[in-house]
Order: sequence, then C-alpha cells, then structure tokens
Amino acid sequence: MIKILILLKNLFVSIQVYLRIIAFRGSYKGIPFTRYKYFYKNLLRANELRQYGVQFAEEGDKLVATFKANNQEVKLIVHSANDLGLIELVFVHRNYNFIPSQAVNAIDIGMNIGDTCLFFASNPLISKVFGYELCEPTYNIAVSNFSVNPAFSNKIVPNCYGLGARNETIQIPFHNDFLGANGVFANAGKHLFKSKGELLDCQIKNVSEEFQKIGSTLPILLKVDVEGSEYEIFRELDRTNSFKMVKYILLEYHFGHQDLIEILFRNGFEVNEIFSSKNENINLGMIYASKSSLK
Repeated sequence: MIKILILLKNLFVSIQVYLRIIAFRGSYKGIPFTRYKYFYKNLLRANELRQYGVQFAEEGDKLVATFKANNQEVKLIVHSANDLGLIELVFVHRNYNFIPSQAVNAIDIGMNIGDTCLFFASNPLISKVFGYELCEPTYNIAVSNFSVNPAFSNKIVPNCYGLGARNETIQIPFHNDFLGANGVFANAGKHLFKSKGELLDCQIKNVSEEFQKIGSTLPILLKVDVEGSEYEIFRELDRTNSFKMVKYILLEYHFGHQDLIEILFRNGFEVNEIFSSKNENINLGMIYASKSSLK
C-alpha cells in the first residue's frame, strides 16, 4: 500500500511539473527543453527569479542567467538546478552583502562555482578577490563563470586548492549532484547528496602562509564556507595572529559554532548577527562579524 501511495505521489508531482512546463514554456523561447530539462523542471524558482529581474537565455551552447549586482550586469552559467538556488541566495537575498566602509580585498574560502566572487568583484569598493576552491571540477565551473564577466573578472584571482592548518594532499568523496556541499567532512552535506560520490585528490595549503602571500595593503573582507573545515582555519589564523588585517567576516558554520565566537572576540571582532538553523540534525548557520579598527 505504501509503495502504491509513493508511486501516486511521484506521478502527481510529475504531472504538476509538465503542466507547468506547458504553461510557461512560451516565456522561455530559445531555451531548448531537450538540452535544459533540469531548468524546466524548476520553473517555479526560475519564475520567482524573473520577478527580481533575472533573465535567462541560451548563449552559444550554455544557459546563462543575467542580472544586476551592485548596479553592474552579472552573468552566471546555469549548469544545474542548484545554480538557481545560488542566484537566489547570493544575488537576490544578498546573504553576503556586508557593505564595506572603505576599500578592501576579499578572500573567498570555499569559492564553489564563483558566485560570491562575482558578487564581491561587482562592488567598486572591493579591489581584489582571492578565491579558493578545493575541488577541481567545481573550480573549472567557476573559471567559466568568470570568463563571461570580463567587465570585472580581472579583479578575481582564483586558486584550485583549499586552505587549512597545513600543506597536504588529501582524498575526499566528490559528488556532482550538489557541488557546494563537497568538503573534507562528507557528513556536512550527506543530507543533500544523491550519489555515492567518487574519490578526488585535493590540495590544501596553509591559510596563514596564504594570508602572508596576499599581503596587507588593504583590510580584508573574509568569507568562509567550507563545510566544517572552518574550525581548523579559524584556529590556525588565531594561532598565527593572522586576523590582524581582517575587518569583516562572513562565515557559514557547521555542527554548531563551538569556539568560533570566542576566537572572534579574542581577535577584536564584534559579532553583528548570528542566524542558526538545523538541517538533518546538522547545526549550521551564518555569523557576520566586524571590527572598528585593525589591531
């Protein structure tokens, strides 16, 4: 009986999806259904994004979303339905819109497909954006997104390695179905993964040494979203006093924030906001912090 109910539910959902496709297909002329089925199956989200000025079109052989960020035109190649969610999160809800009061450099640890790098680069007060992505397939997508934004992509310095407490090469399980949840701690994204994943060799470099390489000509806006590795990164930055040039922090934490708040206070930060939620028993959320002067 339960199996029959599940089949009926799936059938009902499929009928809803295809009725939606029939109803709205005329609004997306020039976007072939056979090539972009993942897009048409998520028309509700696409329609919501259109209400915020997001336009979709096929450019060459790619589906591209075009929209405004910081009064500049930004493009993002839509490789999957998950990319629609990133557009909503970063460019519509503006989860990383921490407006600096002066010129800064941005460091994006957990670059993913380059969406936040592009958001930062579109801000005229952000001079350079240094992005770090652990997984090469995801890094390659980010680079392709930078290539369709020539107006300000020259501000972005992408790096195909992660940052941590030491220099090492590791293997992690890599999942194509949800790129942003890949990381050292696979259980951080286990509720999102549909596939088993395949082992991927990844390089990690010492975060303190990377900060020294970037230098301290401008204050730093630091964004961290690394699926649980934030604890190692913060402890290393604290140990080496490398927070001294960081003025703003945008942090997504996983498994609770443990000693992260204590580290921030110890380094002179004021915690402006904390947003918490639980997803499949994973205690995660956002922390926004800043300090009035550099120490």
